[in-house]
Amino acid sequence: MKLAFMVCECDGDGDEEHFNVAVGYFLYADNAGIRALSVTSRCVACGRLGYWIDWMVRTGRMELLDLA
Repeated sequence: MKLAFMVCECDGDGDEEHFNVAVGYFLYADNAGIRALSVTSRCVACGRLGYWIDWMVRTGRMELLDLA
């Protein structure tokens, strides 16, 4: 697993910056599987939203929801 560091332009609350992280997903119309996953964050100090990454999941594997 690759480690990622988040830094906000507001410089947080000193030595540490705190973020809320959210994972969202889209299902196929028939709920038969996952179509896409997205990861985003919000700086606790200033409320700025940040976009991380999204993935298209062509296989629709539902067990990926256990990792979210």
